[in-house]
Amino acid sequence: MANPFPFVAGEVLTAADMNGIGETTSFTPTWSGLTVGNGTLNYATYVRVQNLVYVQIYFILGSTSAITGNIYFTAPVAGVASQGVMGNVTFYDANTTANYYGICSQSGQFIQLFPVNASATYATAGAASATVPMTWASTDQIQLSCVYRVA
Repeated sequence: MANPFPFVAGEVLTAADMNGIGETTSFTPTWSGLTVGNGTLNYATYVRVQNLVYVQIYFILGSTSAITGNIYFTAPVAGVASQGVMGNVTFYDANTTANYYGICSQSGQFIQLFPVNASATYATAGAASATVPMTWASTDQIQLSCVYRVA
């Protein structure tokens, strides 16, 4: 169902209107810095409630998948011009079973994934690459959850 908002004062709401609030919608992200190859997109979903969008993605790299640079994807609904940090991402190294943590940052139509760099006095957002936060391989995973404001 399409987003039922905005409701109008005095409007009679149907069960479909009410059930549509918070309904999950699947989407296919358009990636940059990530070659999907034969990887598996377990899910990419979003929920829109008024002017907020909640996104979840779970991607498993395949043998022909690759990380080629900064990782970002096109948001399912265009967001405000710039919002900064608005979610978390986990980069899972299947070889060592280590989790590396990061942040999601939204700007307009794009959501970028940054690994957290803990080598400085204070943690900073780093740039992903073929070797950051790990050397990527088949069955490694990217899982994220973020919320942003619609334009």
